[in-house]
Amino acid sequence: MHSVMEDGRFMNIERDGDEQSIARAEDPATDFWALWLRHRDYLYKRCVRWLGGNIHDAEDVLSKGAVNAAIYIRNNPRGVSQFRPWILRVLHNLCIDDMRARSRTVAEPLTGESLPAPGGWAQCPDQTVLRGEIGRSIERAAGSLPPHLHRIFMLRFVEEQPYEQIARNMAITPENARKRLQQARGLLREALRALA
Repeated sequence: MHSVMEDGRFMNIERDGDEQSIARAEDPATDFWALWLRHRDYLYKRCVRWLGGNIHDAEDVLSKGAVNAAIYIRNNPRGVSQFRPWILRVLHNLCIDDMRARSRTVAEPLTGESLPAPGGWAQCPDQTVLRGEIGRSIERAAGSLPPHLHRIFMLRFVEEQPYEQIARNMAITPENARKRLQQARGLLREALRALA
């Protein structure tokens, strides 16, 4: 055991190899926060990496992880023998939960009126009219597709289904689903060129 100076007081932390143990510390709840602060930058970087570079989600996960971990330590003061691997697992699981929650949200299909302007939300009336016309043109072109291509187009771009699920729904192979979608894109491209 060795003593570490934290915020003007000494705390005793056991070392198991290179990892600090709060399971045998005098005050696990207080010592948890000292260890949390010591490892926070590293934990933040790991969360950013696990969340694909999204710093805002990483901050949210890090905050939620700190609260969940502190509650666990308070309720199970002797339950964590190696802090860093344990807290990494807690945060990794929260990152996975966050990504799963985001993948479950259904995005509303964008129409011409609901698309934001490239520079932000403020649009002049001409841009609003133009975006509405473009959205209606795409809808008309998609409606003119043959039924088997229209269905696959809607499953992929409106319902955002993966190719494997589209193939199961239509009783075709995933390769055939990709080929049909490629045909639908080609027909849409031609239809939109004719309108331009």
